[in-house]
Amino acid sequence: MTARFPILQAATRSGSQQIAAAVAIAFVGSLSIPTATYAQTPATGAASAAVAASATAGASTGGAQFTVQPGQSLNDAAIAMTQSHDRTVLARAAKVIFDANPNAFMGHDPSRLRLGAVLNLPAVDATGAPVGAASAPASASAASGAAAQAAANAKNGEIVFGRCAQCHTAAKGGGNGLGPNLFGVSGRKAAALPGFPYSPALKNANITWTDANLHKWFENPMKMVPGTRMAFAGVRRSQDIDDLIAYLKTQK
Repeated sequence: MTARFPILQAATRSGSQQIAAAVAIAFVGSLSIPTATYAQTPATGAASAAVAASATAGASTGGAQFTVQPGQSLNDAAIAMTQSHDRTVLARAAKVIFDANPNAFMGHDPSRLRLGAVLNLPAVDATGAPVGAASAPASASAASGAAAQAAANAKNGEIVFGRCAQCHTAAKGGGNGLGPNLFGVSGRKAAALPGFPYSPALKNANITWTDANLHKWFENPMKMVPGTRMAFAGVRRSQDIDDLIAYLKTQK
């Protein structure tokens, strides 16, 4: 929707932009100088109340719009969006509005707001910060990082599997060697591959190859299942074991 607001009395200043000088200058100062303060002209009293009442729906959830009238500034839009007069909140909210409406400003200058421009008011929190701006990219980055890490682990795990290749295969349809084919081993019950002569010790161990059990097995199979026929000293580095498990999970 488009919310139109009462015309505010412009502060005295020449120029085609018709920006309220006191408010605009204060706002620009607040963007560039941390100690700057906001100025409010007396004429904005009743009008600000009307602005706040008109923009309540979009103040925090987004979706509202602010149509710039003569004498209004970016600061007025920030007040309408946040319902606040705290200069830190307003400076933050003003930047959000500025970033969301680049074509509403002449020369990319926050003090040169176009008369009649319709500003989209994004959703912000109580501090004036954009809602979800940090969490969404962070989540995407985390998911991307996790996928990249998993790929890196599996790639290294394939190299680690070279130590096992003398006795095992891991490809689908691969034959058994001294050890059974390990395709699909992750999540499978131990000693369950048909046709392979497992040791009685492993058959009676009642193990399912979870990540934790695979880790123990690759670390020291004879310690985990005394009596097993797998005469393997184990993989020393815990990270290599994790990578090996990651690789075997891709073979299913």
